[in-house]
This record gives sequence, structure tokens and C-alpha cells, in this order.
Amino acid sequence: MPQDARGKTFVAGALVLVAAVVVVVLVWPADEQGAASAVVSSAPVERVEGESRTQPLPPDRTTVESVMAFSAGHARGWRDDAQLTRLYATGVRADGSFDRESSEVQLVYFSPEATRSHGEINGWRMTVRQGMFDGVAIWLHPAPEPDERPARWCSLRDVVGEGAPDRFTIDTHWAQRGAQAPALLVFTTTPTRWVVVADPFTCAVHDRSRPRTEQEDEEVANAPDASGVQFDARTASQRVTAKIAAAGCERDGPKGAATVQVVFGKDGRATQVDFLAGSVGDTAAGQCLRTALMGVRVKPWQQGTGRAVARFVW
Repeated sequence: MPQDARGKTFVAGALVLVAAVVVVVLVWPADEQGAASAVVSSAPVERVEGESRTQPLPPDRTTVESVMAFSAGHARGWRDDAQLTRLYATGVRADGSFDRESSEVQLVYFSPEATRSHGEINGWRMTVRQGMFDGVAIWLHPAPEPDERPARWCSLRDVVGEGAPDRFTIDTHWAQRGAQAPALLVFTTTPTRWVVVADPFTCAVHDRSRPRTEQEDEEVANAPDASGVQFDARTASQRVTAKIAAAGCERDGPKGAATVQVVFGKDGRATQVDFLAGSVGDTAAGQCLRTALMGVRVKPWQQGTGRAVARFVW
């Protein structure tokens, strides 16, 4: 193979790898409540060797699972002992289907025998995009550490559960590679950040985040820069009063006047509700009202007490 062509192939493979790593890093919203947590290790190295030949993907290959079966035959044409170590796919639906024109599917295999020899190319990658596929030999460093259990396809519908986005990205590792442990990641970055972490061999879900509600998305979009913002106690008290009126907790509550205080964190979320006066606090109506008031939101702030007081009469 000419040196110039080999260099171009190497650069192209490196760019694909960098793009995949960037997508994975973006998914973890470290500052989002309820989001699953994960450790992003340094990226393993993949060096492309040889020349890829693009061919049409058979029309019956419309799901990620069917592409897995299709790629297995080609991988064993490369090496008899080829083992699937990674699957990465974008724009996937809960039934495993993907858009042949806009989605991308990558499958990485490795050869334990070639890895042991230390002098042979030990990996092979198939890439599917725009209705075409190609396979190319690559160097995997550090070499994957295979698990004794074979790679399997998990039912995405069971993994993602109710309330999942229409389309998402999946990134599955069936082997230990450096600090990157086997895992099935299902995630989105837009329009909402959402992630599920599962075991790629048993399909058991370890952790999941929830998509933000439309109200939460609107609050985030409209929130100003909180740097130096004064807590707006008047607006907060108005919102507390409005929530008391709308909650409907007075039906079974004691009659009379009461005073309640709501404490807000600097992110604008209610963190504590205290009844300062009246006989409501220790009743079922008081518990009802406490639950309702924990849902009050104000704009993020940096200066002030973060306390809003409201007086009401039932």
C-alpha cells in the first residue's frame, strides 16, 4: 500500500475515533440532579491499517441486531477467532431499528491470537453509514481483556423503559480495555440529557436518569446568569401564596390563620418547608401542603436569605 494512502487512511480513522469519544464525553451531565454517573477514562488507541472497501449494506439489515449478525461473518473472514468487543450506534429506536441514511453503526472486533503474538494487527472495525458498509483492520491498544461470556444483544425496549426518547445513541463494551469496563450505555444529549447504564451480558439496568420535563426545560432556558443575582423574596412569596391557593389541601384541614416559610436553594428549588404559626403543620392537610410547596420554583440567585414567608387563612 502506498505510504501516502496509508497516511490518509490513518488520519481518517483517527478522526472517526475522536468524534466517537467526544460524543461519549458530552453525555454525562455532572451537574444535573438525578443523572446517572460514570467515569470517563482516557481513550484507547485505534490505529487503522490497510485499505477499506465500501459496499452496499443489504436492504434487509434494518436493525442493529441484524447488522451484528451480518458483521460477524465478515469479521470471521478477517480472523477465525474474531470476537465482538464494542458496538456504537446513533439514531437508534427502542425496537433496535435505525435510519440507514442518517444513522451510524460501528462494530469493533479483536483477535485474541493476534493479540498474544504482539506483532500482528489485532482488531477489525466495520462501519455502517448512508446505506453502505466497510471493514478495515486496526490496532487496538491497550488490547481488550475478553470476558468468558459471549457478547449478546439486549432488548433496548426493556433497557430504556417507559419515557425514553424516540431515538438515542448506544455504546456497548463487552471487554475490559484499559480503565474502560464492560458496560451498555444508552443516552441522548439533545434535546434532553438522558442516560441508562446496564450490564451488557445480563442486560440488568444499574442506573438511569430521567428526561427533563417541558417545564424544567423552560426554566433552564429562561434562567438568567445567577452571578450576583439578589434573591427575589417578594416574587417567591407570591408564588408560595399561589401554590397554597391551588393545592386544594384545605378541604380536610383545620380552620384559621397560618404562616408558612419556604427555604430555597441557590438553584431556585425549594429545599425546606416550615409552618411558623397556626395548627396546620402536624395534620394531613399540612403534609399535603408541604408536598405541594416543595414544587415551587424561583429564579437562581446568589445573594440574600433564600426564604419566602406567606400567611394564609382557611
